[in-house]
Amino acid sequence: MSTIAEKISLVLIHGWGCDQTSWQPLIPELEKMFTLIAIDLPGFGNAPMIGDYSLENILSMLIDQIPDGSWVMGWSLGGMLGMQLAHYYPQKISGVITLASNAKFVADADYSDAMPLQVNQGFNQSFIENPAATLKLFSGLLAQGAEDERGLLKLFRKILKPESLNSNWYDALLLLSQIDNRKLIAEIKQPCLHIFAEGDSLVPVSAASCVKQFNPLHQIEIIERSSHALHWCHPEIALNLIKDFILSSRPLVSGSPSGMTAQQEFKSQVAKKFSKAASTYDQAAEIQRVAGNHLLDEFLDVPQLPEFSVVMDLGCGTGFFSNVLQERFKKSSVVGVDLSIDMLSAAQQKSSNLFVGGDAEKLPFADNSIDLIYSNFALQWCLDLPQLFDELWRVLKPGAELIFTTLGNQSLRELRAAWKVVDDQLHVNNFVGQTVLSELLQSTFADLRIESTLLQAKFNSASDVLRSLKSVGATYHLPATKGLMGRKKFMRLIAAYEEFREDDKLPLTYEVISVRAKKL
Repeated sequence: MSTIAEKISLVLIHGWGCDQTSWQPLIPELEKMFTLIAIDLPGFGNAPMIGDYSLENILSMLIDQIPDGSWVMGWSLGGMLGMQLAHYYPQKISGVITLASNAKFVADADYSDAMPLQVNQGFNQSFIENPAATLKLFSGLLAQGAEDERGLLKLFRKILKPESLNSNWYDALLLLSQIDNRKLIAEIKQPCLHIFAEGDSLVPVSAASCVKQFNPLHQIEIIERSSHALHWCHPEIALNLIKDFILSSRPLVSGSPSGMTAQQEFKSQVAKKFSKAASTYDQAAEIQRVAGNHLLDEFLDVPQLPEFSVVMDLGCGTGFFSNVLQERFKKSSVVGVDLSIDMLSAAQQKSSNLFVGGDAEKLPFADNSIDLIYSNFALQWCLDLPQLFDELWRVLKPGAELIFTTLGNQSLRELRAAWKVVDDQLHVNNFVGQTVLSELLQSTFADLRIESTLLQAKFNSASDVLRSLKSVGATYHLPATKGLMGRKKFMRLIAAYEEFREDDKLPLTYEVISVRAKKL
């Protein structure tokens, strides 16, 4: 379907001594969301040997295998090569993720946060004299620092096969010792994520702060209790970092410490919160289900609607209503769109529908390509409402309809009041009211219908209230104050919320605003 965004291409480049099978712990989840292109470096895996192992030739061979607009993820040597590709081919590389990859693998007088020169030279000489024994030593270095070091060592001794050795392995060792990415990192404009391992015996974790100094716009993450093979030690942590970063990354903007605008930072945090709630959302989303069903039953006049080609479930979450929409419109193509890559992954496991990562304020769809947009409990996370409604109008076909629910300004009023007793910080979002929404929509859409309804969830305790919000990902607010909530402050919040107890239950109010509008 030409109007639907294709999956992002993610190119995988392995490290020295391995091949594309070294990505095994990440492959099953990554291939659900991305088009994966796993490359074997020359002389490794199934790739043939070559005579010219210069950096220039290797980069030329790699770039020929990479589609335009791809993301590149590299482990160790692969990460260093990924940074080189981003620098020299910026028109083809959208972003880079490195795993256990240094700016410079071998230390010198100007850069000490790397492998000492003598150690590197000793390893290389040992490889010349006894490559099989050196490969066995390398297996131990890959595992050193992991929680299950012994288990990981056994695994890598099976993966690293001495019978695969050839002269290109030594060529790659020399290449690894020669690459210096310090200047490149400072100049690269694409979004970059560098993941380091706390117990890495090959790339010291202190290199993380060095990379951050070279380019403050790059994101740095450190995985605790992990070795150089960090994606084998903690694959779930690595996957979450990788998927969230690719989905939430936007063109970097100078002037903010994180390299993102406040709006981009907000969206990034929202995506992370909902990703964490992907496994608990369905069990906790009772109010969301009620509101979503009401929207379909009362705001969508099915008998008068034409046959749809493409229906969008915007903010689809785990895909519950994507499946409902598919049942109602059996001949239509239903596509779910969400900020959270883990929500999309959960949705894809339960449905054959198409699910796409995307931001409602910048949708990856062509003009005039959507017949119906349905959105339930999602648009309250959009900060620029004029931009949002312009974008929805853009992708809708003439005569197509938009139906959605969002939260009004009376939502979570009990929690907001309880927090005011504790301090004067912003802990709960201020939602837009019905009047403002109506005015904004009338400037863009026609045939507007808008209604507001108060729904209440009941809980046994204030802790259950907070747990419920966390379970559906609704715990993030606009930046105000940061830091952990101490026990004293938490107890004051609990006491303040108790003032709302009625009939032995604590209420949490949602003002649900339901909307139907048409693009003329």
